[in-house]
Amino acid sequence: MSEEKKKSFLVAGAKCLAEGTGRPFEKCMSFWIETSAAMMGESDAPMAYVSCRSIGALSPACNTLLCSTVPALLLHELSIPLDRIYLVSIHPFPPSFN
Repeated sequence: MSEEKKKSFLVAGAKCLAEGTGRPFEKCMSFWIETSAAMMGESDAPMAYVSCRSIGALSPACNTLLCSTVPALLLHELSIPLDRIYLVSIHPFPPSFN
């Protein structure tokens, strides 16, 4: 995939997160990590592992929304089938966070 296509996808991903969490677009980060070897079961077909992280913005309603919009984006932009997407939401509450 070209660097231009990756950048376009990352911008779309950050917009998706901003809309899903209600956070400003400028505060949403997306990044791309590519690996040369990955398997899901016995298949090496394209897949995605997505980790959504936030401090204070991942409510149950937000998670429900992201669980539909993020996979739809991956299917539309990268043709990754819905059954080949693994989505994790992490919502930490560090005791010393100010």
